[in-house]
Amino acid sequence: MNEENTQTQSEQPTVGQILKNHREQANVSIATIAAPLKLSELQIKRLENDEFALLGPITFVKGYIKNYCRELKVDSAPILAMMPAPPEPTKPANICLLYTSDAADE
Repeated sequence: MNEENTQTQSEQPTVGQILKNHREQANVSIATIAAPLKLSELQIKRLENDEFALLGPITFVKGYIKNYCRELKVDSAPILAMMPAPPEPTKPANICLLYTSDAADE
């Protein structure tokens, strides 16, 4: 049964595969979708190949996906929900706020 679960998970399409499938079903070329998104063809290929680390911060990647979906008139919510969670910070930020007596009086 463990093999079946592994096989089912690997058969599930990735974010990039879903994007590519929607684009191909709409009969839209990479160049055609890249232009209104102001992305290069290479960036579109990287999205469709799940090479998100090569596209910048995850916030940007999610924006690219949202706009890609909007251009194809596809709901982006289920696709964005498939995105891997960003890694947890290894160490919390130490924030130290200093107040002077002048700042407290204002």
